[in-house]
Amino acid sequence: MLIIAFLLEIISLRVFVNNFSSIQILIYIILIFILLLNINIKGMKTMAIGSILNFIPPIIANNGRMPVSKSALIKAKLYSQLSLLENNKILTHVLADDSTRLYFFYQI
Repeated sequence: MLIIAFLLEIISLRVFVNNFSSIQILIYIILIFILLLNINIKGMKTMAIGSILNFIPPIIANNGRMPVSKSALIKAKLYSQLSLLENNKILTHVLADDSTRLYFFYQI
């Protein structure tokens, strides 16, 4: 199943750009399912909780894209990533703005 999730990620980046959010959500569901199947292995509970917290609030609430703080990118001198995000060239992330839901969960 992990291989299927990986292949879906590659396909979503190359072929299904218009359906990327749906595929990204499907990939997270598969990942969480695999983690829950292996919940008895040491560390899997922590990974499952982290994946769920990374999935439900920021990604589901923001159309499958993780919001990123513009000021944090500037402070980290990640100007090329900022430029890509400003031009909507990154499928997995989006710049946080006034419409960002559940902003306290997003990546700074």
